[in-house]
Amino acid sequence: MKRFILLLSILLTMSGCFPDDTTKNDNAEFYDTEWSIKDKSEGLRFYNDDSVLLFSSGYRGTGSFTYYKDEKWISFDNLELFFPSYTTITTSAFIQDDGSLKVIWHKLGEDKNYYQIMYKRR
Repeated sequence: MKRFILLLSILLTMSGCFPDDTTKNDNAEFYDTEWSIKDKSEGLRFYNDDSVLLFSSGYRGTGSFTYYKDEKWISFDNLELFFPSYTTITTSAFIQDDGSLKVIWHKLGEDKNYYQIMYKRR
């Protein structure tokens, strides 16, 4: 009986050490994927540490991302590209019905938003 109680106590203590399957990380759907525009000159690469790389015409920027699966929406933090004459900030992306990604960005200091459609490459 003492062994049973000891074993039960150990199991109950250890149960807090394992992640709860109901709290899965939505970001995992994008880990190790790459998205780009049709000519592949600009795009996004998502990594399993929740970081993201933005590449465009030889320039690169990094930031982090959070994917909200229920809204089909990605929020980017600190995802900036520094060009010689301006800086762009990529703020979000939306999954379209056809599976493409509509990426929203703007130039630093401007209110006008632009977008690009990207397609999953890998």
